Amino acid sequence: MRNIYRNSYIKTLTAAEINSNVSHQHELHGVLPLTYILGKDDLRKIPVNFIMPSINLTVSGTITWYDSRRNQSHRSPEYRFYYTDNEVMRLANTGDNIQIAVTQNGDLDVIVHTNVQHQYNTWTEE
Repeated sequence: MRNIYRNSYIKTLTAAEINSNVSHQHELHGVLPLTYILGKDDLRKIPVNFIMPSINLTVSGTITWYDSRRNQSHRSPEYRFYYTDNEVMRLANTGDNIQIAVTQNGDLDVIVHTNVQHQYNTWTEE
């Protein structure tokens, strides 16, 4: 996939990020490294492709990216990555890997890799 994407980060999904019995927030955690591909400006309702290659499923959706502490200069940034409810994320499971990737033409893809061999405890550049 390296030739498809300009830059991407990957991590393993936790129950708090994906399991609706644990959380209904539709939020990914520990996202500070994503500033390298999303930047530091607030982005609202950015169109993305949610992709699950294992079942050849792609759906459109949006994400919101912002620093929840932007107006609190005495505190360090705390970025939030919220995603819209969609079929790909509903089918994702704890332990699957999620990859946030910027395509060569600047589009954003959110790819869920199922049945993975390698686990990523933090966001790792791919």
